Amino acid sequence: MELLDAGADPAVVTQWINEAQRDKDAAHKKLDALPAVNQKKESPLTADQIKAITERLGNIAQRIQAADADKKGPLYEALGITIA
Repeated sequence: MELLDAGADPAVVTQWINEAQRDKDAAHKKLDALPAVNQKKESPLTADQIKAITERLGNIAQRIQAADADKKGPLYEALGITIA
């Protein structure tokens, strides 16, 4: 919601969410196709672990919004984000 509150175009945000969901679904299909032997069994993250990770990352949306425009292109490309 912070992106929308900051004035991001809802259509673009919706597109990002849809693309992320398609990527997630494709990744799940690839993982499901792997033999069980290759799938690493890890315990889920605890609430404290997730909180620590998000605190270390800070507010990414604000950091991206504040970045120079010429630096956003490579960042978006590395993240697989396309803007229509």
